[in-house]
Parts: sequence; structure tokens; C-alpha cells
Amino acid sequence: MIFGNALPYILLMTLLGILFGMWKGRAFVGALLGLFLGPVGLLILAFIPPAKRVAPGTGSTGADPFGGAGFGAAARCPKCNNPVNRGDKVCPNCGNLLIDVRYRVEE
Repeated sequence: MIFGNALPYILLMTLLGILFGMWKGRAFVGALLGLFLGPVGLLILAFIPPAKRVAPGTGSTGADPFGGAGFGAAARCPKCNNPVNRGDKVCPNCGNLLIDVRYRVEE
């Protein structure tokens, strides 16, 4: 019957871990720490920095072949350094493929 007495405690620590984790933006990490480490896991969670929140469509991280130029602005080809339009997929001078690589990184 030992497991029967521990079950409410396990559930409570897991739920508290989820709640504290949601506050930090890390609900899954909070659930795992609360489940496996109990109150010690909740203390660890208190010192973990909050997750960086990135709004969709903003703050991308990656190589920008247009050098961060604004939409519709002229930019330079990374291969031949000649001006290209923002909407171009291929450099008109050297034929270099201009692909705007974007991906999200969340810590």
C-alpha cells in the first residue's frame, strides 16, 4: 500500500511542476522535474531562465542573403556583390540562388 500513499504526492508535484513550468514557458520540463525530483525539481525550475518567446513571423534566426534589407529594398548578391531586388530568387548577374533561409530557435 506504499504506492497508494505516494500517488497523491506524485500527482501534486507533477501538477505544480506543470503550473510553474507554464509560468516560465517550459511546462514539459516543469512536469518532468516535478515528477522525478519533487520539491527539489521545483526549486531547480525556479532558477531556470524563462524560455524566449518569439512571435510567429518575427525574429527569425538564420542566414539572410539580402543582408537584412527591408522588404522591396535593393540588396546585394552574396556571391558577386551586385545589386538585386528583394523579390529575386536568382541573381541576374551570376545566377546565384538567393534563398532566404529562416528557422525558429527557442531556448
